This record gives sequence, C-alpha cells and structure tokens, in this order.
Amino acid sequence: MQLQFPLLFPQGDDGYHTEIPLKNCKKRRPEPADNDETEGDRKFREHVTMKEYYSYKLMIRTNEGSFLFLLPLHCHKFLTNINHQSCILYNRLTPHLGGRLWQQYVVDAFTAMEQYRLDWISRNQTTIRSDLYNSVRDAVRRGDNDPSHVGKCVILPASFTGSKRYMSQYFKDSLALCRSIGHPSLFLTMTTNSKWPEITEMMKHLPGVNVADAPDVVARVFKMKLDQLIDLIKKKHFFGRCIGLMHVIEFQKRGLPHAHMLVWLDDKDKPKTAEQIDKLVSAEIPDEESDPICYQAVKNYMIHDTGKTVKRKGVLLNNRFVVPYNRELLLRFQCHINLEICNNSRSLKYLFKYCLKGHDTATMLLKRKNDKSSAVDCQERKGKIFDEVRHYLDGRYVSASEAAWRILGFGIHSRWPSVDRLPIHLPDSKYVSFKTGESLQNVCHRADSKRSKLEAWFLANKLLPDAKNYTYNEFPSYFTWLPKECKWKYRQRGDVVGRLSEVHATAGDLLYLRMLLMRKKGCLGFEDIRTVDGVVYDTFKEACGAMGLLQDDNQWHEALSENSHSAFPHQLREMFVNILAHNTVADPLLLWTRHWKCMSEDILRKQRSTTGINDLELPEVDIHNYTLAGILVFTQL
Repeated sequence: MQLQFPLLFPQGDDGYHTEIPLKNCKKRRPEPADNDETEGDRKFREHVTMKEYYSYKLMIRTNEGSFLFLLPLHCHKFLTNINHQSCILYNRLTPHLGGRLWQQYVVDAFTAMEQYRLDWISRNQTTIRSDLYNSVRDAVRRGDNDPSHVGKCVILPASFTGSKRYMSQYFKDSLALCRSIGHPSLFLTMTTNSKWPEITEMMKHLPGVNVADAPDVVARVFKMKLDQLIDLIKKKHFFGRCIGLMHVIEFQKRGLPHAHMLVWLDDKDKPKTAEQIDKLVSAEIPDEESDPICYQAVKNYMIHDTGKTVKRKGVLLNNRFVVPYNRELLLRFQCHINLEICNNSRSLKYLFKYCLKGHDTATMLLKRKNDKSSAVDCQERKGKIFDEVRHYLDGRYVSASEAAWRILGFGIHSRWPSVDRLPIHLPDSKYVSFKTGESLQNVCHRADSKRSKLEAWFLANKLLPDAKNYTYNEFPSYFTWLPKECKWKYRQRGDVVGRLSEVHATAGDLLYLRMLLMRKKGCLGFEDIRTVDGVVYDTFKEACGAMGLLQDDNQWHEALSENSHSAFPHQLREMFVNILAHNTVADPLLLWTRHWKCMSEDILRKQRSTTGINDLELPEVDIHNYTLAGILVFTQL
C-alpha cells in the first residue's frame, strides 16, 4: 500500500503483512463486531490483523513521519492543502497532512480490508450455501424467477456487514422489537458539526488541513458525541424511562456521518397530548432577544436552506423552514439534531426501511446504440454464475468518512434489547454444513452431537423446571443460548427478544410447524408439537386444524397481516397469488377484501410518477382496480 503513496511515505515504509507480531500481549482474541476478521482469525492469535494495523496508522503522532529535508521542495508544494511553513515548524511530514491524498489512502485501506473479507467469503461458499439454500425462502430468491440461478450463486451472507441480507435481518429484528415492546415513540437524527470544539482543537495538530481531509478525526469525535447522546437517553432517561433503542450510522457524500435513532419509551412517559409534545419538540424560531443562544443555534443548524424570519444568505426564512428540534439537546450538542414524534403505526414500515436501507449502490451497463453484439452479450450473461460478491463490489460507494469509521471498529448499527434469531426445522432436517470430500460419517456424527436451538429447547423443557412456561419464541427472554455447549441456561442479565425465522407461504409443513411453535409451551419433542388434547396427529397441518388455526383461513389472514408490517406492497401481492396458487383457500374473496388495502399502498405513488401529476388523487375504486391489475401480473409469470 505504501508504494502507491510515495508522497505520504517517501522513505518506502513497510506496509501491512500477516507476520507483524503483537507486542506486550501473549495472545489476543479479536472483537467480533462488524465482521472485521475472517472466520480463521476468530481464534487466539499472535499477529496483527489488517484492521489493527490501519487503525494504528490512523492515529496522529507528531513525533512520527518523514523528515522534510528528504523531500524536494516541489514535492512539498505539490501536496494538497499542506501549509509548508507549518510543516517546517513540526519538522516532519506526517501522512495526515496529505489532504485529499490522505483521504484516498484511508479509502484504499478500508477497501483492502473489505476485499480480504470478501475473498474469504468467495473461497468458502460450500459452508455458506449449505446454510442459506436449505430454506425455502432463499431457494426462491426475491425478484429472481429464473430457476437456473439456483445452485449457481456466489452468496454474500447476512454475517457480512452492510450486505442486503445483513440489513434485511436487522430490519426484521426491529419489527420483532415492535411486536415485543410496542411501536417506537421518538425518531431522532443527529448530524456531525464540523465546527465542534473537539474537532477544532484536534485540527490544531494538523496545520493547514481542512476538516474534510481529516475523516479519522471527525469519526472519533462523532462517536464520542453519539455515545453521550445514547447514554443520556438510555441511562439518564432524558425523555423518560427508555425501554428500547436502535440507531444506524449513515454517511453523507460530503463526508459527514449522521445517526438515525429510534427510541421506545415506557407507556407512562410517551407524549400523548399536544402539551406533552410541545414540551419535547419545537419547530419555531425562538425570540432573538429573550433566547439569543437558542436563536443562534436554530439559525445555524435547524433551518432548511430555503411568523418570524431569519436572514440567511440574503434570504428571509420563517417557521416553515425550521426542522423540528428539542431545545435542550440542540443547545447541549450544538449540531443538527432533528426530533420527531412517532404516532402512526402505518409509518413503521417506512420508518424502519428508511433507517435500514443500507449504503448507496449503483451499477450500470453501457452499450452502443443499435449494437446487436451488446444484446447478445446480455443474453450470454444470463447463463453465467450470479456472483453477489462481485455485484456488491461493482456497485459499492465508499467515502473517506465511512472508511475511517469502519477501520476504527465503530459499528454501523446497534439495538437494545438485542434480538435472538430462532431457526426452525422439520424432524431430521436441521441445517448441516460440510466441505467437499468430507466423510459423510463425520458429517452425521457432528450433526448428532450438535443440537439446534429448537432441539435444545426440547431438552430444556425436560431438565429446567420453569422452561415449560414459555413458548419457543418467548424462550430467549428468560434463557441464554450457549453456542459451544449447544444448550440453554437461565438468563442472569440483559434484555433479549426472540424472533422465529420466517417461512414462505408455500413451505407446507414447515409453515404449520411455525404456527404451532408460536403457541405451544413445554414440548419435549416434535411429537408433542403434533399432540392436541392428548391426540397425536400425523402432520403439523392436522394439529393446526385440531387447534382451530385453519378455520376460516386464519393461517392466511395471519400470514398476510404479519408480513404487511415488513413487506413491500408488490411483495404482498406476490404472496397473495402464491397463497391462492399453492394452497386451498376456503374464501379467497374474504382474504382479498380484508387485505387488499395493504397491497395497494404503492399504487397512488406509481400513478403520480406515471402521469407526472404530483398532486394526483384517485378514488378508492380506481386504487382497488389498479391493485387487481397488479395481482394479474403475478398470475402470468
């Protein structure tokens, strides 16, 4: 890496290699956050990882660097944003003084780390794919109706930070929190202020460098401010008793990180009246004479760029341009900090998808006009292996700010309480991973000795007295999973919410097993799950029928209602078609009547986009008909 940046490292310093020893440390276990290490690195080790090396390089040390007289004078002047006289004062040229060249170094360092992890994923597809493609949901990939892709994909798993599966899993975890502790009460957005005193003070050690060219400084200060805000809300109960909190970090193109945060409050502390809301949130310009400090803060941080007015860049702005804020938080943190009240359950899906939409990506294909060879190439490309890793790399956008944040090991997502994902499987159908050429006897022996969470739940119901009082879904709230020992034990501390893996509507017995697990307690095995009122039924579907879960198409109403909180309207329409095509529905018209509105939430937006009329309004009968037309599209696939 250093050879690519001779102006930053003119003496040809050594770059990263795998044999750099860890000093003053016998052996060290890496932190598991944000998959900064590969599976092979997650053992006790004696050498420095790539992440640790570049984290070290990001630290500012004024006594390190190359002596200036080793560089010709024209090289000094060539470096971007470097004050030559200031450098002479330090007598050394540190890489942090490299301006945009330093930004490029930080980005290249992070992309090298990410490429290393992605290479490991590409080399270990046998293990990864055996875990993903044994489930119906991943066998029928969303948006991919070509069966030739099945078994020919290079998978980017949910364990990789920032992948689509990663964001999707966290989205579903967030909805699991809603099912457990209710809807969030507050939505807060906090953006970096490049003029924070901590940043200004730190920049004194980097003379002549702009804040934009010091992404490592910005990342470290923003992390400290964010931790202060979380501590204020979660532990000091700034808004009242906090029972849940989730935040996501995003990065703007100009290089400033910002955080989206959802806060769950105890019911007695939720703002419910206009007076309570006004105490928390304001969207007005304060009086300049009676509250000059808040007036200046609102003027500087909370005004959109377009009652009372504020003159900004020669334009008079009034209360219509004020972003809602909390006065005390604004004065405390001195940055853009938007606060909104969450009072509409229908906005949850949009809210969570907005927070967990993931990073920016873009892929393009260029071809000449009327070029038939390009069309042929496109047809040939369809028969090739669909490489999710390559697709991720081709569309990835990385800013210096994000690169510095990730190199320093700061997470991009957190949630409290945590969510324990609970896999489900039919008898003798649990997931088993193995490598090509491995003895099947060894595979079977390992599978028999390693219990799944569901099998361990059966065992816990036999051994632990209180275990029979909870369903499989409720179990993680009271018991802790020990992955090495493959068993559950009593939970000593911490709040955890369980989430059952979702099952496709066409999954048959697996779907009915999930319905039973949501309701039955104290089961000692699969036979107990199929037992209703002392009668052991042959299938899980028959057991569901005996419990009255299949009367009046209850299972399909429940499936559509549950997915309406997480799935897009077009996905709900596809699900509705699959239910009708692959199952017996007693009253399809009633199923449609109850759920068509959640399938039509994107119709008005699409029609406005098609017609170009932004204020277009449609009567309900037209929206109903357009939704039916959308259903017809999936019946013809």
